[in-house]
Amino acid sequence: IEYKYSNKNQDHFGVKKVILSLGRHQYPYNDWKGEYAMSQICFGIEIQSKEEGDKICEAINSEKFKNILKKYTHIPNDTSSIHWPSIFCFSNLNKNDFLIGTGNGLSWYHYAENRFSKIPFDKKQFYSDEKIQIKAIVTGSDGTKILATKHGLLQYNQKENKIEIIKHGKSTLLNEWDVMSIYADKKGNVWAGCKKDNNFGSIDLAVFKCNINKHSVIKFEIANKGGSANLNGIAEDYLGNIWVSVDDGLISINTSSNKQQFFKAPNNWFSNITFHLTKDNTIWQCFWSFGVTSFDIDKKQFKTYSNN
Repeated sequence: IEYKYSNKNQDHFGVKKVILSLGRHQYPYNDWKGEYAMSQICFGIEIQSKEEGDKICEAINSEKFKNILKKYTHIPNDTSSIHWPSIFCFSNLNKNDFLIGTGNGLSWYHYAENRFSKIPFDKKQFYSDEKIQIKAIVTGSDGTKILATKHGLLQYNQKENKIEIIKHGKSTLLNEWDVMSIYADKKGNVWAGCKKDNNFGSIDLAVFKCNINKHSVIKFEIANKGGSANLNGIAEDYLGNIWVSVDDGLISINTSSNKQQFFKAPNNWFSNITFHLTKDNTIWQCFWSFGVTSFDIDKKQFKTYSNN
Protein backbone atom coordinates (compact mmCIF):
# COMPACT_ATOMS: atom_id res chain seq x y z
CA ILE A 1 0.00 0.00 0.00
CA GLU A 2 1.42 3.38 -0.97
CA TYR A 3 0.50 6.40 1.13
CA LYS A 4 0.19 9.84 -0.42
CA TYR A 5 0.68 12.89 1.79
CA SER A 6 1.33 16.53 1.03
CA ASN A 7 0.50 20.05 2.14
CA LYS A 8 -0.10 20.93 -1.52
CA ASN A 9 -3.61 19.79 -2.32
CA GLN A 10 -3.10 19.88 -6.08
CA ASP A 11 -0.57 17.05 -5.82
CA HIS A 12 -3.41 14.59 -5.24
CA PHE A 13 -5.72 15.41 -8.12
CA GLY A 14 -5.81 12.55 -10.59
CA VAL A 15 -4.59 9.98 -8.04
CA LYS A 16 -7.04 7.07 -7.63
CA LYS A 17 -7.21 6.54 -3.89
CA VAL A 18 -9.18 5.86 -0.74
CA ILE A 19 -9.17 8.98 1.44
CA LEU A 20 -9.26 8.66 5.23
CA SER A 21 -8.51 11.10 8.02
CA LEU A 22 -5.31 10.83 10.04
CA GLY A 23 -6.92 11.20 13.45
CA ARG A 24 -10.02 9.09 13.80
CA HIS A 25 -10.16 7.05 10.58
CA GLN A 26 -13.39 8.75 9.56
CA TYR A 27 -15.04 9.07 6.17
CA PRO A 28 -13.13 6.47 4.13
CA TYR A 29 -14.06 7.58 0.63
CA ASN A 30 -13.36 5.72 -2.61
CA ASP A 31 -12.04 8.47 -4.87
CA TRP A 32 -11.75 6.18 -7.88
CA LYS A 33 -11.89 9.11 -10.32
CA GLY A 34 -9.13 11.01 -8.55
CA GLU A 35 -11.31 14.11 -8.28
CA TYR A 36 -10.37 15.11 -4.74
CA ALA A 37 -7.23 16.38 -3.08
CA MET A 38 -6.27 15.72 0.54
CA SER A 39 -5.66 18.23 3.30
CA GLN A 40 -2.67 17.98 5.60
CA ILE A 41 -4.64 15.90 8.13
CA CYS A 42 -5.48 13.09 5.69
CA PHE A 43 -3.90 9.99 4.22
CA GLY A 44 -4.73 8.34 0.95
CA ILE A 45 -4.32 4.69 0.05
CA GLU A 46 -3.59 4.37 -3.66
CA ILE A 47 -5.80 1.79 -5.39
CA GLN A 48 -5.73 -0.06 -8.71
CA SER A 49 -9.47 -0.64 -9.14
CA LYS A 50 -12.82 0.60 -7.87
CA GLU A 51 -13.48 -2.82 -6.35
CA GLU A 52 -10.25 -2.63 -4.34
CA GLY A 53 -11.29 0.77 -3.00
CA ASP A 54 -14.74 -0.51 -2.04
CA LYS A 55 -13.20 -3.41 -0.11
CA ILE A 56 -10.84 -1.08 1.77
CA CYS A 57 -13.71 1.23 2.73
CA GLU A 58 -15.77 -1.75 3.89
CA ALA A 59 -12.90 -3.07 6.00
CA ILE A 60 -12.22 0.30 7.63
CA ASN A 61 -15.90 0.68 8.50
CA SER A 62 -16.17 -2.82 9.97
CA GLU A 63 -16.61 -3.51 13.67
CA LYS A 64 -13.59 -5.83 13.55
CA PHE A 65 -11.30 -2.99 12.46
CA LYS A 66 -12.77 -0.62 15.04
CA ASN A 67 -12.14 -3.19 17.79
CA ILE A 68 -8.52 -3.58 16.63
CA LEU A 69 -8.03 0.17 16.92
CA LYS A 70 -9.51 0.20 20.40
CA LYS A 71 -7.29 -2.68 21.51
CA TYR A 72 -3.98 -1.08 20.58
CA THR A 73 -4.61 2.61 21.24
CA HIS A 74 -4.50 4.73 24.37
CA ILE A 75 -7.82 4.63 26.20
CA PRO A 76 -8.07 6.96 29.23
CA ASN A 77 -8.67 5.13 32.54
CA ASP A 78 -8.16 1.72 30.88
CA THR A 79 -5.09 0.22 32.56
CA SER A 80 -4.84 -2.61 30.00
CA SER A 81 -4.34 -0.16 27.11
CA ILE A 82 -1.09 1.63 26.37
CA HIS A 83 -0.77 4.39 28.96
CA TRP A 84 0.31 7.22 26.63
CA PRO A 85 -0.75 8.04 23.05
CA SER A 86 2.58 9.19 21.53
CA ILE A 87 5.14 6.47 20.73
CA PHE A 88 8.82 6.96 19.84
CA CYS A 89 10.50 3.54 19.87
CA PHE A 90 10.27 -0.23 20.46
CA SER A 91 12.65 -2.83 21.93
CA ASN A 92 12.33 -6.60 22.26
CA LEU A 93 12.14 -7.70 25.88
CA ASN A 94 11.98 -11.46 25.36
CA LYS A 95 10.79 -13.86 22.67
CA ASN A 96 7.29 -12.37 22.52
CA ASP A 97 7.01 -9.24 24.69
CA PHE A 98 8.46 -5.82 23.95
CA LEU A 99 8.99 -2.42 25.52
CA ILE A 100 7.55 0.78 24.07
CA GLY A 101 9.13 4.18 24.65
CA THR A 102 6.43 6.84 24.81
CA GLY A 103 6.16 10.58 25.29
CA ASN A 104 5.75 9.96 29.01
CA GLY A 105 7.41 6.80 30.28
CA LEU A 106 7.83 3.17 29.33
CA SER A 107 5.15 0.61 28.49
CA TRP A 108 5.38 -3.19 28.38
CA TYR A 109 3.30 -5.14 25.86
CA HIS A 110 2.45 -8.64 27.16
CA TYR A 111 1.87 -10.75 24.06
CA ALA A 112 0.31 -13.82 25.69
CA GLU A 113 -2.24 -11.71 27.57
CA ASN A 114 -2.62 -9.14 24.78
CA ARG A 115 -2.34 -6.19 27.16
CA PHE A 116 -0.09 -3.29 28.12
CA SER A 117 1.31 -2.27 31.49
CA LYS A 118 3.13 0.91 32.50
CA ILE A 119 6.62 0.46 33.95
CA PRO A 120 6.86 2.17 37.37
CA PHE A 121 9.22 5.09 37.88
CA ASP A 122 9.86 7.12 41.01
CA LYS A 123 9.98 10.70 39.72
CA LYS A 124 11.50 11.85 43.01
CA GLN A 125 14.78 10.41 41.69
CA PHE A 126 14.55 12.53 38.58
CA TYR A 127 15.65 16.14 38.73
CA SER A 128 13.13 17.34 36.09
CA ASP A 129 9.40 17.76 36.54
CA GLU A 130 8.83 17.27 32.82
CA LYS A 131 7.41 14.13 31.25
CA ILE A 132 9.88 11.27 30.74
CA GLN A 133 10.10 11.28 26.96
CA ILE A 134 11.86 8.09 25.84
CA LYS A 135 13.28 8.56 22.35
CA ALA A 136 15.33 5.39 21.89
CA ILE A 137 16.15 2.10 23.64
CA VAL A 138 19.30 -0.02 23.27
CA THR A 139 20.44 -3.21 24.94
CA GLY A 140 23.77 -2.96 26.75
CA SER A 141 26.47 -5.64 26.73
CA ASP A 142 25.09 -7.04 30.00
CA GLY A 143 21.50 -7.14 28.71
CA THR A 144 20.39 -3.95 30.49
CA LYS A 145 17.97 -1.75 28.58
CA ILE A 146 19.35 1.80 28.30
CA LEU A 147 16.78 4.54 27.69
CA ALA A 148 17.55 7.75 25.80
CA THR A 149 15.44 10.60 27.17
CA LYS A 150 15.12 14.34 26.87
CA HIS A 151 17.04 14.58 30.16
CA GLY A 152 19.89 12.10 29.85
CA LEU A 153 20.11 8.32 30.15
CA LEU A 154 17.98 6.03 32.31
CA GLN A 155 17.87 2.25 32.58
CA TYR A 156 15.18 -0.43 32.89
CA ASN A 157 15.62 -2.87 35.78
CA GLN A 158 13.83 -5.96 34.47
CA LYS A 159 14.30 -7.94 37.69
CA GLU A 160 12.43 -5.32 39.73
CA ASN A 161 10.38 -4.09 36.76
CA LYS A 162 11.10 -0.40 37.16
CA ILE A 163 12.92 2.52 35.54
CA GLU A 164 16.02 3.68 37.37
CA ILE A 165 18.41 6.60 37.08
CA ILE A 166 22.05 5.98 36.15
CA LYS A 167 24.17 7.80 38.71
CA HIS A 168 27.24 9.71 37.59
CA GLY A 169 29.04 11.55 40.36
CA LYS A 170 26.52 13.63 42.31
CA SER A 171 24.05 13.71 39.45
CA THR A 172 22.48 11.41 36.85
CA LEU A 173 24.17 10.46 33.60
CA LEU A 174 23.89 13.25 30.97
CA ASN A 175 20.99 14.83 32.86
CA GLU A 176 21.46 18.24 31.21
CA TRP A 177 21.40 16.81 27.68
CA ASP A 178 18.61 15.90 25.28
CA VAL A 179 19.65 12.47 23.97
CA MET A 180 18.56 12.12 20.34
CA SER A 181 20.30 8.89 19.33
CA ILE A 182 22.02 6.04 21.13
CA TYR A 183 24.15 2.99 20.34
CA ALA A 184 25.74 0.17 22.38
CA ASP A 185 29.09 -0.96 20.93
CA LYS A 186 30.87 -4.31 21.14
CA LYS A 187 33.15 -3.17 24.00
CA GLY A 188 30.38 -2.34 26.46
CA ASN A 189 30.25 1.39 25.79
CA VAL A 190 27.08 3.36 25.19
CA TRP A 191 27.34 6.18 22.65
CA ALA A 192 24.84 9.03 22.91
CA GLY A 193 24.21 11.83 20.43
CA CYS A 194 22.99 14.85 22.40
CA LYS A 195 22.07 18.51 22.21
CA LYS A 196 21.28 21.26 24.70
CA ASP A 197 20.59 24.99 24.80
CA ASN A 198 23.74 26.73 25.97
CA ASN A 199 21.83 29.81 27.25
CA PHE A 200 23.62 32.03 24.71
CA GLY A 201 20.99 31.73 21.99
CA SER A 202 22.53 28.70 20.31
CA ILE A 203 22.63 24.93 20.68
CA ASP A 204 25.56 22.73 21.71
CA LEU A 205 25.98 19.34 20.06
CA ALA A 206 28.05 16.51 21.50
CA VAL A 207 28.58 12.77 21.35
CA PHE A 208 29.32 11.00 24.62
CA LYS A 209 31.11 7.69 25.04
CA CYS A 210 29.79 6.26 28.32
CA ASN A 211 30.99 3.16 30.12
CA ILE A 212 28.29 2.75 32.74
CA ASN A 213 30.06 0.02 34.74
CA LYS A 214 33.32 1.98 34.92
CA HIS A 215 31.53 5.33 35.48
CA SER A 216 33.58 6.92 32.71
CA VAL A 217 32.39 9.51 30.18
CA ILE A 218 34.27 10.95 27.20
CA LYS A 219 32.81 13.95 25.40
CA PHE A 220 33.23 14.75 21.70
CA GLU A 221 32.08 18.23 20.78
CA ILE A 222 30.37 18.44 17.38
CA ALA A 223 31.05 21.64 15.45
CA ASN A 224 29.10 20.81 12.27
CA LYS A 225 25.61 21.68 13.49
CA GLY A 226 23.90 22.51 10.21
CA GLY A 227 20.47 24.10 10.17
CA SER A 228 18.51 21.78 12.44
CA ALA A 229 21.27 20.84 14.93
CA ASN A 230 20.26 17.19 15.18
CA LEU A 231 22.19 13.95 15.58
CA ASN A 232 19.85 11.43 14.01
CA GLY A 233 21.82 8.22 14.35
CA ILE A 234 24.90 6.44 15.68
CA ALA A 235 26.31 3.07 14.62
CA GLU A 236 29.54 1.05 14.59
CA ASP A 237 31.18 -0.23 11.40
CA TYR A 238 33.05 -3.52 10.92
CA LEU A 239 36.35 -1.84 11.83
CA GLY A 240 35.01 -0.64 15.18
CA ASN A 241 34.69 3.01 14.18
CA ILE A 242 31.65 4.98 15.30
CA TRP A 243 29.64 6.90 12.71
CA VAL A 244 27.41 9.79 13.68
CA SER A 245 24.76 11.28 11.43
CA VAL A 246 24.76 15.09 11.56
CA ASP A 247 22.63 17.68 9.81
CA ASP A 248 24.86 18.08 6.75
CA GLY A 249 26.84 14.84 6.58
CA LEU A 250 28.66 12.25 8.66
CA ILE A 251 31.25 12.18 11.41
CA SER A 252 33.56 9.22 11.98
CA ILE A 253 35.08 8.66 15.43
CA ASN A 254 38.07 6.34 15.78
CA THR A 255 37.48 4.43 19.03
CA SER A 256 41.23 3.84 19.58
CA SER A 257 42.49 7.39 19.12
CA ASN A 258 39.15 9.13 19.82
CA LYS A 259 39.83 11.36 16.78
CA GLN A 260 36.90 12.45 14.62
CA GLN A 261 36.61 13.21 10.92
CA PHE A 262 33.82 15.07 9.12
CA PHE A 263 32.43 14.05 5.72
CA LYS A 264 30.25 16.76 4.21
CA ALA A 265 27.15 15.71 2.29
CA PRO A 266 27.42 16.25 -1.47
CA ASN A 267 25.86 19.20 -3.31
CA ASN A 268 25.57 21.19 -0.07
CA TRP A 269 22.65 19.00 1.06
CA PHE A 270 21.47 19.53 4.63
CA SER A 271 18.59 18.70 7.03
CA ASN A 272 19.35 15.01 7.38
CA ILE A 273 16.39 13.19 8.93
CA THR A 274 17.23 9.45 8.81
CA PHE A 275 20.31 7.24 9.12
CA HIS A 276 20.95 3.54 8.53
CA LEU A 277 24.17 1.48 8.42
CA THR A 278 23.78 -1.73 6.40
CA LYS A 279 25.75 -4.99 6.56
CA ASP A 280 27.56 -4.20 3.30
CA ASN A 281 29.34 -1.25 4.97
CA THR A 282 27.13 1.41 3.43
CA ILE A 283 25.51 4.30 5.29
CA TRP A 284 22.20 5.58 3.97
CA GLN A 285 20.82 9.01 4.84
CA CYS A 286 17.70 10.90 3.78
CA PHE A 287 17.98 14.66 3.43
CA TRP A 288 14.77 16.65 3.72
CA SER A 289 13.66 18.10 0.34
CA PHE A 290 16.85 16.93 -1.42
CA GLY A 291 16.99 13.14 -1.63
CA VAL A 292 18.86 10.09 -0.39
CA THR A 293 22.61 9.47 -0.14
CA SER A 294 24.66 6.31 0.22
CA PHE A 295 28.17 6.48 1.68
CA ASP A 296 30.74 3.75 1.04
CA ILE A 297 32.68 3.37 4.31
CA ASP A 298 35.75 1.84 2.62
CA LYS A 299 35.98 4.26 -0.31
CA LYS A 300 34.76 7.26 1.75
CA GLN A 301 32.51 8.27 -1.13
CA PHE A 302 28.92 9.55 -1.36
CA LYS A 303 26.36 8.79 -4.03
CA THR A 304 23.14 10.75 -4.40
CA TYR A 305 19.65 9.62 -5.36
CA SER A 306 17.20 12.46 -5.94
CA ASN A 307 13.86 13.08 -7.61
CA ASN A 308 14.09 16.44 -9.34
